[in-house]
Amino acid sequence: MIVVKEASFVDDGIGGVLATDTIALYTLPAQVTVLKAVEQFLNNQLNDKQPIRITIRYMEAITSDTPLEWQGKRVTVVSVVPSERKTELVIFGWV
Repeated sequence: MIVVKEASFVDDGIGGVLATDTIALYTLPAQVTVLKAVEQFLNNQLNDKQPIRITIRYMEAITSDTPLEWQGKRVTVVSVVPSERKTELVIFGWV
């Protein structure tokens, strides 16, 4: 299961908007596949990322900007690829 979220915005007082927090919109059944992990040593810090592949039913509302959460962790979406017949979405990202 993945949680689809939406950012809420407030006026910043000078004509713009600021993203404040994310609100859970709905929970979707998903097939999540954990891919081979990557570890990098950058700037004297260990940077470990866990790549995942999420497969869900096709939804136009899901884009690479849509905040997602899986097992309580925010998913950084890298790409969203629809199937040829637009029956499912394959989402690649990092946890």
